[in-house]
Amino acid sequence: MSIPHRRHILRLDLPLPALMSAAGDTLATLRLWLHRARTRHELASLTPEQMRDTGLNPTMVRRESAKPFWEA
Repeated sequence: MSIPHRRHILRLDLPLPALMSAAGDTLATLRLWLHRARTRHELASLTPEQMRDTGLNPTMVRRESAKPFWEA
């Protein structure tokens, strides 16, 4: 039994503007994920004194910094 051709996964038949839009959406998502990863890493590295100085709750900081980058 052969696997059916999966052309619909990579839509090469789309017009150029649609491909450019999809590429832009993908890039925007990757940038968002990178931003989340960086900020969560920075949150995780805060000392209790820094959290207190900025008014951040240590429990909330731990919860937010533990989230995976793809989760809002």
